[in-house]
Amino acid sequence: MTDSSEKVDKIEKSAKRGRSHAYPSLNLERAIGLMEKLTKQLGKGPYNRESVAGGLGFKNISGASASAIGALTHFGLLERNGGSYKRSELTERILSPTSDEEKRIGIIDALNAPTLYSSLIKKYNNQALPLLLNNILQREYGILQTASTRAVQVFRESAEYAGILKNGVITTEYKEVSQNEISEDEETRQGNIQTQTTILPSKKVLKDVVEFPLEAGVRLIVPSDVMSAFALGEFAVELKALRDKLTAWAEAPGEDNE
Repeated sequence: MTDSSEKVDKIEKSAKRGRSHAYPSLNLERAIGLMEKLTKQLGKGPYNRESVAGGLGFKNISGASASAIGALTHFGLLERNGGSYKRSELTERILSPTSDEEKRIGIIDALNAPTLYSSLIKKYNNQALPLLLNNILQREYGILQTASTRAVQVFRESAEYAGILKNGVITTEYKEVSQNEISEDEETRQGNIQTQTTILPSKKVLKDVVEFPLEAGVRLIVPSDVMSAFALGEFAVELKALRDKLTAWAEAPGEDNE
């Protein structure tokens, strides 16, 4: 290992000790921009650490360059194997996509790559991010108080760029498919039911939605732009009829319900 590599390793270890929990120091949009710059300068790789720092615009290995390289690896954009780096398959999907949809999903996958981010997204899905999220990061995720406010800012910026944080609410997307992900309690309650049904109002991809659990493991997913109609009770008759049918189906004897 070269002296410069040892120096960077010490910087990265020191940064990890200071932050107490690994997270990107740069937001996702900035990280993707740096990865695009690196590709233009050096191609897809492989390249050593000094070359990466130079390709990102840094004169030498430093704390700033180590943080930038760390952010690229946190988001899964840059793959490291020892002292060698290369552009990842995820970066291929974002910077060289075959469709807009592939790029959009690639960006969301990059957002979920950091363990901290995937945990927060899962925890606050379809909820507003807490105003005191910085305190939650300190107490539940081990982020130091001096770094927690910045960590929240970077996460918010990244989630907004990926399109899953709008008006302060985390909203992930749902696919129009049956799911086999039922909790043990739900599976016990429903007997041998193996799937849950998602009801969508159309074939289009829904970005801003609100989910309502109904009877028999059914989840009703409603576009947020029609929530006012639900609040005013415009679908009360239809919802009652649906719930009555689901209740009757769940209670009826049969192979799936016994």
